[in-house]
Order: sequence, then C-alpha cells, then structure tokens
Amino acid sequence: MAPAKIPRMSAADYLSLISKNRVSCRDAQRVLTAVFAAHDYIDCLGNLPGWSIGPQKYIDGLDRIIDTLSPGSEFYHRCLRALRKTCGIYGLLPSSYIMPQGLVLVTTRNVKRPFASGGFSDVWRARGNGGQFFAIKHLRTYEVDDLQHIGKKYCKEVMICRRIRHENVLNIEGVAPELFDFCMVSKWMDNGNMLQYVRARKEVDRRSLLLGITRGLHHLHLHEVIHGDLKGPNILIDDRGNPLLADFGLSSITKNTNSVNASTPHGGGTIRWSAPELLGAFSDKSKGQTPTVKSDVYALSMVIIELYTGNLPFADRQDPTVILMVTRGERPPEPVSAEALGLTPAVWELTKRCWHKKPAKRPNTSDILAHLENKKVIPSPLPLRRLKGIFSR
Repeated sequence: MAPAKIPRMSAADYLSLISKNRVSCRDAQRVLTAVFAAHDYIDCLGNLPGWSIGPQKYIDGLDRIIDTLSPGSEFYHRCLRALRKTCGIYGLLPSSYIMPQGLVLVTTRNVKRPFASGGFSDVWRARGNGGQFFAIKHLRTYEVDDLQHIGKKYCKEVMICRRIRHENVLNIEGVAPELFDFCMVSKWMDNGNMLQYVRARKEVDRRSLLLGITRGLHHLHLHEVIHGDLKGPNILIDDRGNPLLADFGLSSITKNTNSVNASTPHGGGTIRWSAPELLGAFSDKSKGQTPTVKSDVYALSMVIIELYTGNLPFADRQDPTVILMVTRGERPPEPVSAEALGLTPAVWELTKRCWHKKPAKRPNTSDILAHLENKKVIPSPLPLRRLKGIFSR
C-alpha cells in the first residue's frame, strides 16, 4: 500500500507541528523529508518574524527526532545539518545539552584558577553531584569580541560535537551555562594527553595509538567536521589507553574574532602543526585561508612526529623560524632509531605524503587508514629491550 500523502502545507506549518510535538517520530520524518525537498527550509526560519512557533521548541523537537534515526542514514545526516544550521541562526542549543546543575569547580587552596590554559581556552576541573570529575573547556573571550557572533558559531559547533560518537573521539557531555557562557563539558581523563602519555610510557604501542587517532579523524571528516587544531596536547588518553580527539570545532568558533592571538594565525591550531597554506596568514599571498580536511592531514603528519619522538615538531626551533622553514618547504627530519617503535620506512613515506606542500597531493583519511591497517606496512613494535635509550635526550 502506498504511504498516505502529507497534506499540502507551507514549511512553516510543518515546522510548527514538529515544534509542538504533535506528530509521531515516523510522521515527523515524512514531514521533514517534505520540508527538505521544498528547498525553503532555512528561508522559512529566517522569514518568520520572532518565530512565533518558538525556535527552542523546534530545536528540541528535531533533537528528539534525530535520537530515533539510524546514525548511518542519509536522512540522519540531513537532519543533523538542519539542526546545526538552526542552532547557528538562533544561537540556541537543544535543552538536552544542558548539564544538570550541581557542577562545582575544583580549586587549589581556595584559589580559583584553571587547571590548564591554551591559545584560546582554559580547562577547568569540576566535580558532579555523584562525585565524578569533569573537564570544562571554557572559550576565552574579551570585551572587544562580538559575543553575539561568537555565540551563534559556538552553538553551531557544540551541537555537532555533542552528536558525534566514536571510540576515538572525546564525547562532549553537554554545556554548563551556570558556570561559563561558552564551554564544553567532557569526562576527566587521568592519563592526560598523548604527548604526556608516550613520554611516561616508552613501551606503549604507538601503532595502536596512530590507528586510533586516524580513525577518529576519519570519523570527524565523515561528519563534515574539520578538526582545525589537531596536535598531541589535544589528543587525550582514556583509562584503556585509547586516544580520543578533543577540541575539534573550537578553531571555527574563534576564527575572525579579536580573541585570536599570534600563535593561531588562521583562527585555530598552532604554528608547529599548521599547514603552509594556513601560515599564509602572515603574508598577503594566502590571507584568509581556513582549516580544511587537507590541513588536518598535514597536522596528522606532525602528530606522527610527536608520537615517535616524544617531542613537539621542530622542538629545537622558535615559532618565527618554524614559519620560515615550513613555507620554504622544510620539514622535521626522520627520527633517529624510531623504527624500533614502529616508524617503518613505509610509515615515514606516508608521513611525507601527508605534509606535501600542495594540499591536493595529500592523501585523505580513508587512504591513510587503508595504509596503516596493513600490518605488513606498520608492524607491531619490537620487544621492549630494543627501546632502551630511544627517548634519551
């Protein structure tokens, strides 16, 4: 039997039904299919003065519908894109993203200071009602910033970050407006970041870490998310030793705001991990370039350097020198004695492909994964006795 036809209504009428929760999830999917096909979805939202049907109710309704969908379906991704756009237009988040009240910042000797600080954010440690600990990434803003503009971009990015679920991506638990205007809450990771982890555990399986990092990045790209700030300090390690990509999306929020400092030339990321096309922000030639999937791949090559050396890329150089070196085509040298850790000649050749000067020449994450998942290319590390002295400085 052919499905019943949806009555002819305007997109506004359809959205009104959904926002008031007057349709079942199955009917809502049919309704949304008709709305998307009408090509006036965003225009409809923008042309409703004051949006009498209530943007918050609609956002919450669409959020509930997405919960019922298969994450791999095309319709799921269409709904995600619609919700992301809506959150960006109105500067609102689904109500389900708000963390329960009761989070308390953990301070040292009654001194209110963040646990750590980065280029454009601070990390605070907080305790929940059940005694569990959380990390709160607070986006730093200044009086000269356009807070309304930042707020809309913040909602757009947090919405998609909260929805992404993968074993190698840090889960965003929600937001805590009672503590900070612009923040993301995640579980606290006692193992710290990747660089700290490999320095403290020389016997760690770097092959497994590299595979996990690449899988996480591939998953982000499949969801049309550019990380924009991929580096060792933004890769956390969970209790099982799995790498989790964190801080993705923050570079998009800070882009073109006055809070961006000199160490983040393209509105996110750090010089040592920045692709040459992004470092053009220091010249007129490539001014205005923004992070892409290809610049993420370049950053991955620098993460490989960190992973197999235990040091930052260009560890013996200052930032201004790094800029000149990278724009001239110079890259970090091959790590000495790192083959025992799994950095085989084949992996090193892959690394060099990832940092190619021309973005189009860099492989995509699916190609990188296919290469790394071949155990003949990246074998398990040699016995621990071969590792002695590799990290000696």
